[in-house]
Amino acid sequence: MKKKMPVWAKGIIILLIIAALIGAIAAVNGISPGEEDNIAERTDVPRYDVYRSDSDKVSRIKISSAENTLVFKNNDGTWTLNDIDPSEVAGNKIDSLLMSVLTVISNYEIEKDPADLSIYGLDDPALTIEIENKDLSVDKFIVGDKSPVTGEYFYMRDGGDIVYSIYETKVSQMMKNEEYYREFSRFSVETGNLDEIIIQRKGKNNIHLRVKDDLSSAISVYNIWEMTEPYDGVYNAIDQFVEDKIITPMNSLNISKIAEKRDDYGLDDPEFIFTVKSVTFDDNGKKTGEETTQVLKISKNFESKRFVMIDGRDGVYEISSSSADFMNTDEFLIISKLAVLRDIADTSKVTVTRGGEEYIMDISHSDDNRNFEFKINGRDADSDESKKKYQDIISISADGLCNNEPV
Repeated sequence: MKKKMPVWAKGIIILLIIAALIGAIAAVNGISPGEEDNIAERTDVPRYDVYRSDSDKVSRIKISSAENTLVFKNNDGTWTLNDIDPSEVAGNKIDSLLMSVLTVISNYEIEKDPADLSIYGLDDPALTIEIENKDLSVDKFIVGDKSPVTGEYFYMRDGGDIVYSIYETKVSQMMKNEEYYREFSRFSVETGNLDEIIIQRKGKNNIHLRVKDDLSSAISVYNIWEMTEPYDGVYNAIDQFVEDKIITPMNSLNISKIAEKRDDYGLDDPEFIFTVKSVTFDDNGKKTGEETTQVLKISKNFESKRFVMIDGRDGVYEISSSSADFMNTDEFLIISKLAVLRDIADTSKVTVTRGGEEYIMDISHSDDNRNFEFKINGRDADSDESKKKYQDIISISADGLCNNEPV
C-alpha cells in the first residue's frame, strides 16, 4: 500500500499549479512554441536538462513495463524493434520514440534526495528505460505515477537523487506497444507516376487501364487513360471517372493492420488481384526510368473485413471489406462512350460506308498542323462544312455491347 502524500509535498504541487498558471498567462501574451527556449527568462521558471544524448551514440534502448518489453537496436543507423524486419516497422514512429527518450527536459524539480520514492510511484515504476551507449556505459531512468494535479509524470535517473516531472505526451510515446510500431500503411502510390492499373476479378471481367504512350497527343483531346481489357480493342477511358472511382479509393486503401492468426485467410483463391505499375515521366509526357510494380492479393469478404497479402512481404494484413468495393466497378462505365474520338491533327483519312457506297474524306495538314484542307472522294470540299462533318463522326457514342465491343 502506498503512503499518503505529506503536507509539504502537497505544497510543492500547489506551487507547480501556480507556475503552470504563470506559463498559461505567458502563452496568452504571445509566447509561441518556437520561443520555448526563452520562457525561462520571461517567467523565471527554470528548465532542467534531465537527459540529452544523440542516437548515433546509442547502441540499444530497452523499455520495460508490466505489460511490454521493447528493445530497440541501432544497426549502423537503422533502428530495429524486437528483431523484427525493419521493413515491417514504422521508422518515423521509432524516430519519435528516440526524441522522447534521448531528450528529456523538465520545468519542475520536484524533490532532491527523496526519502520515500513510493510517494511518486518510483518504488515500483510504471516504466524502466535502459539506454546502452556505444562506449558501453548505461543510463537508466524510471517513470512513476502521473500527478493528478499537473497531469505530468514523475521521472528520475535510477539511483539518482532528484525527482522531476515530465510531460504526459513524452511518457505516452514511451508506453506504446509493439503493435503500435508495426501499424503503418504498406501500400502507397505516387499518383503522378501511375502507368497501369490491373484488376483481376474472380467471376467477373478483368479491368486493365493504362496511360497512353504519347501524352502530348492525349492531352490535346483531354484524355490520358485508355482501357485494354475486357473489351476487344483499346478504348479511351473517362479520365474523371478513373480519378474518382478508381484512383481516389485506391489511395484510401489503408493496409496497416496486421491480421490475427487464423487457419484460412482465403488468399489461396483471392477475389481480387490488384496490380499497380508506376513509372516516371519527363516534362514532355514521355515515360522514363524504371517501372515499379505493386501487387495485392485480396480475399473475399469475411464478416466485413478482407485479408491482404503484398508481393514481397511475408505478412497478412486486414482491411475493411468496403474499402475494396471500387474493384467491382462496372467496366462499361469506365470507357468513353465517344467510340471514335480522335484529334483531327492526328487524322489523315476518314472512310464512311453507307448503303453500300463508300465516302472518303482526305485531310491535308499545314506544316504547323493548324490549318487543314479537305477532299471528299478526291474532290475539294468546303473546310468549315468538312470540320462539322468530322465533329459529327467523332461524336458518335456507344450505347451498349455487341460481340464484346461497345457499339
